[in-house]
Amino acid sequence: HAVVLNWNNFKDTSECVHSLKSDSYENLIIWIVDNGSTDNSLDLLQDEFKNENEVNILDIDENIGYGGGMNEGIRSALNNGAKAAFVLNNDVVFPDEDIISPLVEMLEKYPELGAISPVVKYRETGEIKSTGADAVTTIPNAHFDRRRERFARGRCRGTYGRDRIRRGVRR
Repeated sequence: HAVVLNWNNFKDTSECVHSLKSDSYENLIIWIVDNGSTDNSLDLLQDEFKNENEVNILDIDENIGYGGGMNEGIRSALNNGAKAAFVLNNDVVFPDEDIISPLVEMLEKYPELGAISPVVKYRETGEIKSTGADAVTTIPNAHFDRRRERFARGRCRGTYGRDRIRRGVRR
């Protein structure tokens, strides 16, 4: 499952969802959380994705902030059978069609992980924006050595302990 937060930004949210839909990962369920938009972006998103069973739209009547909106989306995903939730900003688009599968494979290979992060680059320049490395070093008992090297060479970079993640979002 993937969770995308929208607030007054139909264009970016639509591009992000289409990018997710083009990923090679099969059976991806997408949750668009509209965080109390005051423009017509919710109506436009509902119209654009009305015939797409893999896209769900949650309408939150008021803006409850980034964390609150994402938590609503994660909660909905978990309550609908998600084993993992891919959380991303609505201005993210993927440069290729194989981003989610390597992330899911890492979560399956290391079940103690609660979350991982791909390397994030700026679209215009290709410059690395985030590697998730700071979060890795703050997790007690996280596994670094061999996996850290693999993450650095591949797409998966940051890791977060499963218990820490589960405490933050209750079903």
